[in-house]
Amino acid sequence: MDSQARVGSLDVFQDVRSAYAKFGDSGRNAIIAVDLEIRRMLDWLEKDQVGFWKGEIRRREEKLNEAKTALHRKRITATFGNVAADSEEILMVRRAQAKLEHAEAKLKDVKQWYLTVEQEVSEYRGPSQQLANVLDSGVPRALGALDRMVETLESYLAIATPGGPSSGVSSGMASGAASSTPAAKPAVVAPPAVFEEFAKPAPQDTEGTE
Repeated sequence: MDSQARVGSLDVFQDVRSAYAKFGDSGRNAIIAVDLEIRRMLDWLEKDQVGFWKGEIRRREEKLNEAKTALHRKRITATFGNVAADSEEILMVRRAQAKLEHAEAKLKDVKQWYLTVEQEVSEYRGPSQQLANVLDSGVPRALGALDRMVETLESYLAIATPGGPSSGVSSGMASGAASSTPAAKPAVVAPPAVFEEFAKPAPQDTEGTE
């Protein structure tokens, strides 16, 4: 196995660090945004919709009672020898009854939707919490490891004298000073130990995954 690791540019580490930091911020913001949307959805179903249809049921019960009372009054006239022309009142009772049943069905549906959303949210919470743990602990750990790697490589480069492979700089880059073509930044040939910390697996955080 090769005992050295060749690093072509330290700028790459800074680019990776910047991208990884943005990933951490974006991930945390996304989780917060999703949690807010979930809370709004549950509140809308539990408070707005349930409250609305309960109010509709009360209002439509009153309308049904009014229609039944009107039908009852019309039929009472038949006891005095009059013909009860109650077809319109019967139609109003049927319409009021249908509207009441519609509101009751809507309330039942809303309650079922709430339970369904709650179940889906419960299944989402586990993976979401695992991701949050990685973003809260794993990302800072990785960024710290990248910072230490860059510091180590910069220190290694500072003490290395260009001139040959043994000095820590590739021989091709060492001859660049004598060439008329401007030389690129030297490639650091660093011991693999520099990367060992970053390669270690992150400690398992089981909090919130039950």
